[in-house]
Amino acid sequence: MSKEEVKLRERIKELRKKSKVGKRSTIQEYIEALTELIPILEKLREIPQRDLEFAEKKLDDLQKRIKTIDDEITLARGEQTKYYTLKLERGEKTRLGEIEKK
Repeated sequence: MSKEEVKLRERIKELRKKSKVGKRSTIQEYIEALTELIPILEKLREIPQRDLEFAEKKLDDLQKRIKTIDDEITLARGEQTKYYTLKLERGEKTRLGEIEKK
């Protein structure tokens, strides 16, 4: 938990103790307590939301890197296939061990 999150949680506890809304409280007291609590809860929600946005951005970056690598592998395999096909068309012999190493 971040320092900001800890402070917000402490503030929520303080407000709950301070308001002491219970069975004998009036509706007005209850509404006032909720009104004070809403902005704090909204701020508390922002912290995990920012973390989520950061994680999504990082995931997108990783997916782009994987896609780029996959494209390079596909291109390399295509070039390798062309090379060995040309060798076959020219009548050159290729040993299997040579292909497997590449």
